[in-house]
Amino acid sequence: MKWVRRFGVSALAVCVVAGSGIAFGKSSRVGRPARLGAGKVPSVQRPQHTSGLPKNYTIVNSGTLSAPNGSQTHGTKACPTGTVIWGGGVWISSGALGANVNSSYPTNNGWVADVNNAGGSDTTFVVYAICAKRPNLYLIQSASFSSLAGHQASGTVPCPGTSKVLGGGGYSDLGLTSVNINSTFPPNKRSWRVDMNNASASNGTFVVFTVCGKTAGRTNVVGSAVSNPAGQQTHSFTLCPAPQVPSGGGELSSSNNTGVNLNGSAPVGNGNGWESWENNASALTANTTTYVICVGT
Repeated sequence: MKWVRRFGVSALAVCVVAGSGIAFGKSSRVGRPARLGAGKVPSVQRPQHTSGLPKNYTIVNSGTLSAPNGSQTHGTKACPTGTVIWGGGVWISSGALGANVNSSYPTNNGWVADVNNAGGSDTTFVVYAICAKRPNLYLIQSASFSSLAGHQASGTVPCPGTSKVLGGGGYSDLGLTSVNINSTFPPNKRSWRVDMNNASASNGTFVVFTVCGKTAGRTNVVGSAVSNPAGQQTHSFTLCPAPQVPSGGGELSSSNNTGVNLNGSAPVGNGNGWESWENNASALTANTTTYVICVGT
């Protein structure tokens, strides 16, 4: 269990708008779709304040989903009617270095996560979706990149025109527990980047998604780099300046080793920031840094 829980290169570009029904099939998928647990996690997170927030802003989650050992499990959470997806994430309850995030991305007006559990025992996870009224210039931009066996690959997708990034994520087409996200974060106010680790013997592809739009008071906040020692899982977080709230967030690892993988990245419990967990199964110390995109006035 995690002792720290919650606080409170060429690309084939395709544009996707909310509600277009994106669907992907995994190769070599193991396991079955997750089922909802016994309500261990609240279904809605309300920010501590509402003044100046995007209209209809809310954070919803899937509740507790099962992730059987030795398998990859799929989980989703849709946005409420009248809202669109701005960002999202996933939290895995296991502290095992083999429990990692294969994919975490926007689709079908909600958020999706594929969780790899090679940790040695069954565990659980929660998918989060940050939703609000559709902003001006709203668009989900995406591009596909190669993921070569035994390597880490990086892909970045920008927002068009004058729109700015609200959130983002990445999807791998390989349903293998040895293929995981290393980093997923906004390197600047205009784009989203994903670093994908492929420690398998199979080549594949991954897709980077950038949720774009125009909203008041938007800013990127970068947390402090935290040491991620070899053989450990490390937690990091950063908060939005009050009274802003997160529209999306992510994590950057300094390592390009395929044994350093994302265990979880999601909004903090009271909805005022972002937190991440990084697994370091390599022999070298790395750093991990949490990023959050904050909105509201």
